Amino acid sequence: MRSKQIVVESKPTGVVLIVLALGCGTTPPPRDLYGDLSRTVVWSRLVSSPDEEEERVDEAIRLHLAGVGGDREAAERGLELLIELNAKRPDAPRIVAYLGSARVLAATRMLAPWSKGRTCNEGLRLLDEAVESAPEDVEVRFVRAVSTFPIPRFFGRARQCAADLEWVGKRCRAAVDAGDLSADIAASALFHLGLVRDRDGDSPGARAAWREAVAVAPRSEPARLAREKLGGAR
Repeated sequence: MRSKQIVVESKPTGVVLIVLALGCGTTPPPRDLYGDLSRTVVWSRLVSSPDEEEERVDEAIRLHLAGVGGDREAAERGLELLIELNAKRPDAPRIVAYLGSARVLAATRMLAPWSKGRTCNEGLRLLDEAVESAPEDVEVRFVRAVSTFPIPRFFGRARQCAADLEWVGKRCRAAVDAGDLSADIAASALFHLGLVRDRDGDSPGARAAWREAVAVAPRSEPARLAREKLGGAR
């Protein structure tokens, strides 16, 4: 088996995380938190025999990530393709996870509050289903963590997000070494973990996570942001 890299190009205008714009809730994180999607993000996974169907999955993820980077047309095309792929492979946790993430992202494009809430809840349900189906999959757990990181607290996901990031943080280095996860994703997970720990008053734990983010992918955008946090720590 070998590691396959998926390179995603997005608009040069920067990147936002999947922020649920419901008019209240948490402050949106910096635009360049989620790796350096404004230029290139590399996603890795372990594959044994790539085929046409897997290439379509990869394309759906490319489109979704471009949508996270601000390309609305790509986001809508990615959602359509993920829906189609999910209809054919409803038991594929990776597809289900990205579909859930795409649903949460779709909620940000809706105007009616009830539509936002309904669509976001559907996305969260799919993310939970994916993790339940593949509880040991680091990428699937990471997708749920970063998809729930910015949403308002009244959705009751703050503790789950923190637990997911702690779980991923303990396993991401091994996943990178095994070729199951890109170093950029690992660094992003560790940077987010540091933010959560810092928010919860665990300053030493936050600094430890940021140092590890720098170590795992020194040239990545999450590592740059982690260095800024470490430099500002007292």
